[in-house]
Amino acid sequence: MNLHEQYRPRAWQDVIAQERAIDTINRLRVRGLGGRAFWLSGRSGTGKTTIGRLIAQEVAGSSMGVEEVDATASLTAAKLESIADRFDGRGLFGGHALLVNEAHGLRKDAVRFLLTWIERLPEHAVIVFTSSLPIEDKKQTDLLSEIGHETWPLLSRCTVIKMQERDTADAYAAHLKRIAERENLDGQPVERYKKLVNDCRGNLRRCLQEIEAGKLMVN
Repeated sequence: MNLHEQYRPRAWQDVIAQERAIDTINRLRVRGLGGRAFWLSGRSGTGKTTIGRLIAQEVAGSSMGVEEVDATASLTAAKLESIADRFDGRGLFGGHALLVNEAHGLRKDAVRFLLTWIERLPEHAVIVFTSSLPIEDKKQTDLLSEIGHETWPLLSRCTVIKMQERDTADAYAAHLKRIAERENLDGQPVERYKKLVNDCRGNLRRCLQEIEAGKLMVN
């Protein structure tokens, strides 16, 4: 298993430098995370899929109740309808969850179905969208041009969480150095890890790939 998957957080307390996102989730947890849709937005490697999976597993009761898909051309309204039918009844472990990665690639027919499905989502189910583009970024508007005005009603039905991308270098660097030490891949002061984080634009996945390749070991 590569380092990124090996050290992917499996519990909320293991998530690094995303306190604001977790605070939002904790406030919603009082009323329940089920019956909601979430839209997680941020650059690659900032933990969107990790947090999405944690939300999904908490509502579903187990990873067995989580269906994870990419918003490609194959994610049609018909496929979503079949998923929705399964979600009407409770799952084996109590609930259901759908995680839709790279949601800026959603098809128009899928968005139209989601607009109504989210409104009637049962309390034992949750939908989590992740997107590597900021919701206010014009690039995302351009990519979603086929959906047009229907995009914003979809977002208005979601709890939008923007991943923290600034002021994460210290926490990331310390975390990466601990992993490197544990894996016998360390050889640099923590400042070198901070530079790595900046060079990789805060993408933890890329940082771990560099560490796994031995880039921070003493020659």
